[in-house]
Amino acid sequence: MNGAAGDGAIVSAVGEPSFGRWLRRSRELRGLTLDEVIAETRLPARVVAALEADDTGAMPDRAYALQYVRAVSLAIGLDPEDVALRYEEWLGTLPPTTLPPPPVVPSTPGEKAVAGAKKLASLPRRISSDPLVWTVLVITAIALYFVLRRR
Repeated sequence: MNGAAGDGAIVSAVGEPSFGRWLRRSRELRGLTLDEVIAETRLPARVVAALEADDTGAMPDRAYALQYVRAVSLAIGLDPEDVALRYEEWLGTLPPTTLPPPPVVPSTPGEKAVAGAKKLASLPRRISSDPLVWTVLVITAIALYFVLRRR
């Protein structure tokens, strides 16, 4: 939620001077120019500039603005849902929370493979490792083999 700092600057609940400054700093830390982000997202330059300038008056309706925030965050290499939550919190449409720093979205094929492997490892297994189930499957397969072989 927005709050006033001592010098009149807008301060977000995540401790940044503003959402736009935080977004710009995240982009610059990753070595990206504003033009690169505009080219990657294919958004109008005025929209991306308005996000970084905290110009909410130049932004479209909330639903569109959130999609623009997500697109820009993906281009920068941030988690789009986390950044959208930060944006809504900064606008004051969400109650303030303490959010951890945004995780970096994997950018290289190796990082994507590691992230994919971790995601797969966290999913519940669909094939049971119960020995009884495997025993029944093997016996069924053997019986089926002999039944079909006699025909």
